[in-house]
Amino acid sequence: MIKRIKIGTGSCGLAAGAAEVYDFFKQNITDIDIIGVGCIGHCYAEPLVEVETDQGSVYFEKVEPKQVFINKILNLEKSSRLGLRPERSDRELIKITKLAGRIDPISIDE
Repeated sequence: MIKRIKIGTGSCGLAAGAAEVYDFFKQNITDIDIIGVGCIGHCYAEPLVEVETDQGSVYFEKVEPKQVFINKILNLEKSSRLGLRPERSDRELIKITKLAGRIDPISIDE
């Protein structure tokens, strides 16, 4: 089950078209939270979308503001995935950047 969808809207994401992807997803997906987050850390794959599921995060690279990408993401299509990864805190010792790409940078609550 999809919990929420995060779109990397750091400078590299915005330069690659993440704002358009974010707007398109917000207009076309109404039953799942869509949030913009800071840099996810894979600039080569931007616009990058992280889909939080019960089993972990699934990433989709080079996403475009088109319905075909929404369909792939909502169906968690395996052929389009960048991959699953363990949580950053499980494998990194860096504390300052632990939440980079994990939170909405303009949200006080996060």
